[in-house]
Amino acid sequence: METRRQSEGLRMLSDSGREFRTRFSRERSWAGEALLSLQRYLETWIDRRGPGA
Repeated sequence: METRRQSEGLRMLSDSGREFRTRFSRERSWAGEALLSLQRYLETWIDRRGPGA
């Protein structure tokens, strides 16, 4: 019973997150670009530090 309620909550969260992302990217493409560049920067920074750093 508890796990079913948790999974329903998680599904609701992921659905609203997906909806938010699509609406966000549709309304503010510049914000999406900024997020992408930030993600790219973080990935390169993590790569520079190397695994287990």
